[in-house]
Amino acid sequence: DTYMAVFLSGRDISEMSQPQAAKTVDMMSRNFPGWAKVQEFARTTLFEGSGKLIMLAFLDVTRIVEGISEGFGRVMMSECDDMKDRLLELEDGNGTGRISLSEFHASAVRKGYWQFRETADYLRHVGALDDSRPSEPRVIIPNYLHTPLNCLASSKYYAVCCPDTCESMMAHLEGKIQAPHAAPEVIVDAVSEWLSTSSTSRQALSSTLVSKLKDVAEQNGGVVPLHGRLFAQWIHFVSPRECPYPHLSNTTSNSNGQEFKRITGKAHAHSRAELASLAAQSSKASSERGERGDIAAEDDDEDDVEEAVSAMWAEEEELVDPTHGVVRLVVEPSQAWYSGACLRGFSMIVAIGSMCAVLMELLTGASTALRQ
Repeated sequence: DTYMAVFLSGRDISEMSQPQAAKTVDMMSRNFPGWAKVQEFARTTLFEGSGKLIMLAFLDVTRIVEGISEGFGRVMMSECDDMKDRLLELEDGNGTGRISLSEFHASAVRKGYWQFRETADYLRHVGALDDSRPSEPRVIIPNYLHTPLNCLASSKYYAVCCPDTCESMMAHLEGKIQAPHAAPEVIVDAVSEWLSTSSTSRQALSSTLVSKLKDVAEQNGGVVPLHGRLFAQWIHFVSPRECPYPHLSNTTSNSNGQEFKRITGKAHAHSRAELASLAAQSSKASSERGERGDIAAEDDDEDDVEEAVSAMWAEEEELVDPTHGVVRLVVEPSQAWYSGACLRGFSMIVAIGSMCAVLMELLTGASTALRQ
């Protein structure tokens, strides 16, 4: 238990005293919902690695620790699925991939979701906050899942984080298209095929999304680069629950809580008292909206997604490979022949002009010599 608790905390056990290690175990057992699963996984790995051995040699312990490190991803996957389910319970609408920040914080008190304590400043810092509605900021679910605070067992060598569930869509597209660029019509067909077989909330592409994809193609000679920020942005709005929103470079940071505190001087998470106050404010605001009749019987979720597209779409492109990812226009053979003929004709004219200049110079020199 001590090893696993310290392993999850990302701290160096060699720098901890025995009371500090015991406190870490106690904290994990009280605050981490998946602690029972972690204990079961560690004990199973220990049994499989030790068998009937009464005493363990150093190599035996090393083998067991390696087994824990290599197999912990399965436990992490289960925790990520549980967290995503809790986030989707709080989703603002159906299929928006966003949660009202007030509801996000209130859930820590009302539902006991202890993880959801991050401040608005920290969420904005790591790119997990949608400020397109200034009066009602919202948490972007896939961006939040991939924040450093949701990575367990972090060390200076690696971190165990939630997998990017958008990769399944990209794998499908790459398998279908098999090229770094594609025409918008080809992408629409491939994405529509994926949507029809996936469990995402969206089953068809809206006219707004198709239009945005065509806009991206117009900026790139009629085709869309598959490995750039604009396409990633488009994919996010196609599947906002699975695909993170790609912020512009250098506008967000991958800082954990300690780094955020060092950079800003602010805490990354609210205290229990602050969360209780935020939950009370959220309840009061919800009650007032209900009295005014602001809460509709049914939300138009498609309009909500379209609103996010309009508010958050940024035209700046950033390619994964700026050198080879740039779309190069293909010249038709007839155009190439015509261009080559023009170039050859121009070169011939220049050559004749040069020869005429040389002849004129020679004739002028000869004429001067005869006069003398």
